[in-house]
Amino acid sequence: MHPLLIWLPALLLLAASLWLAWPLWRRWHAQRQLEQRIAALGDRQLRDVMLDDGMGGHSYFEWLLLTEQGICLLNTKRYHGNIFAGERLEKWSQVVGSRSYYFTNPLYDLEPLSATLRYHLPGVPLQAAVLFVGECRFPKGHPAAVMTRDELPKEGRMATIPLKLQQAWERLENLVRHPDPQRESHLLPHREEGPHWRLWLAAGLSLLALVWVLWGLWQG
Repeated sequence: MHPLLIWLPALLLLAASLWLAWPLWRRWHAQRQLEQRIAALGDRQLRDVMLDDGMGGHSYFEWLLLTEQGICLLNTKRYHGNIFAGERLEKWSQVVGSRSYYFTNPLYDLEPLSATLRYHLPGVPLQAAVLFVGECRFPKGHPAAVMTRDELPKEGRMATIPLKLQQAWERLENLVRHPDPQRESHLLPHREEGPHWRLWLAAGLSLLALVWVLWGLWQG
């Protein structure tokens, strides 16, 4: 078989595979960068953990971070467009194009989580914040307990953690547990994933390219 008939179809198949996989890789890479920047907020981190709330239930924490000021709990929200918010407003609004949507003030979720941490770590300084990770902006400003992706540090910095905070963090590490993905997946936040069919199709095309090359070389 002529080499052109072997390699040209294989290259076309690989190009199609890359075209399908590229958006998935770019989304994965952006999410990875975001997670690294969140982790840079603290010297140590816990993610997706459960903690007994002291009242017979459990509280779910998306992020817990050890900082030199104390222990910070952080929730993320993915919204797009313009967000109009107020610390004491029950409903916040999201404006996308000419349409408006309303959602419950996400700061309300921080108080029961903070109460759970205070129950286990009395006297330990705590901070709580909501991080908006979507392509959004706050035209009229936002409460102090709100952060946007653009306000995250680009890289971590060296921090001196007081001994008492280190000891409190070690107690916290012994108290938390990770949710059972089989029984408690509903507790985990929804995270955007690319369509799986693109990944499977990209893998199939790559395999087909390999099979075609091997078959062509065998025929030759």
